[in-house]
Amino acid sequence: MKKIKSFCLVFFISLLFGCKTPPITTLIENKEFQPSINNSKKPLQNKNLKIYFPEFYHADGSVINGDGILIILPDEKVLVIDGFMPEAANQYINFIKSFGITKIDYLVATHYHSDHIGTFSELIKHFEIRQFYSNGTPVNTKTSNNLVQILNKSSFPQKVLKAGDKLTFSENCYIDVLWPNLSEAEKHNIYNNPGKTAALVNLSSLVLKLHYSDFSIIFPGDIYKKGDSQLSKMYGKSLKADILKAPHHGEWYTANNFKFIKNVSPDYAIIQDNRYITKIISSLYKAAGSKILYRLTPGFILIESDGLKYKISEETFK
Repeated sequence: MKKIKSFCLVFFISLLFGCKTPPITTLIENKEFQPSINNSKKPLQNKNLKIYFPEFYHADGSVINGDGILIILPDEKVLVIDGFMPEAANQYINFIKSFGITKIDYLVATHYHSDHIGTFSELIKHFEIRQFYSNGTPVNTKTSNNLVQILNKSSFPQKVLKAGDKLTFSENCYIDVLWPNLSEAEKHNIYNNPGKTAALVNLSSLVLKLHYSDFSIIFPGDIYKKGDSQLSKMYGKSLKADILKAPHHGEWYTANNFKFIKNVSPDYAIIQDNRYITKIISSLYKAAGSKILYRLTPGFILIESDGLKYKISEETFK
């Protein structure tokens, strides 16, 4: 793992039509971050939730598409959600290993598109996997079929998640599964028509809301506006969260329904892939009272919370 150089600056965004994408210059602190004190006056600094949003690049400087999130839970167990395109495998593996991690307690595939599960076959080879979760809807592609073959030969437990499920990790730290609830016919259609049903594949994405005491963050995979709208009807303002991982990489024409954004009302939305940075998406979040964090350079955004307060910082790979 290359040496990581850390820097913290004031967040600034200014997007205009015709302007080039601005460089990210961030330390964002929505709230003053201090170790919380519980009723017994004991510090909680050793029970922080850490959420890493890395971005990896090709040798030519172009971004490797996709999403992947590394989460170190308050009990120090490791949760990985999604895994970029296959060409990010070495960088993703080295990134995770740089924290001294040798096992992944929970490996989650929000859906089976290659830009979300591309590195999973390699992660399974390089780490001890304790539990695998998915939406249960593989697609008929080389990357997906290869992963399914590996999963079928693996000994670790596997579970399909659906709306209404709850994953409890430790005291005051859990995930509510908000979506989806697919029929067997829908799953069959997704597998047999992956090219013609890209929208349905994305709509099948797991939508996960991670809670740690008073802090919360939503990971919606690549859910489309149709799903955004359904979530708003199902949950309304209970979708409220401090942070939102912008649906479908921040695309404004397929995802990021304004009503959904308004119901979540995040302090910050994170766009991890810079292909879809536009004035429109900025305006949508601004209208909802939210700010956007763009992952524009090789490195990562880190969100750290003690359950009451949080801080956001950026580090770059040198």
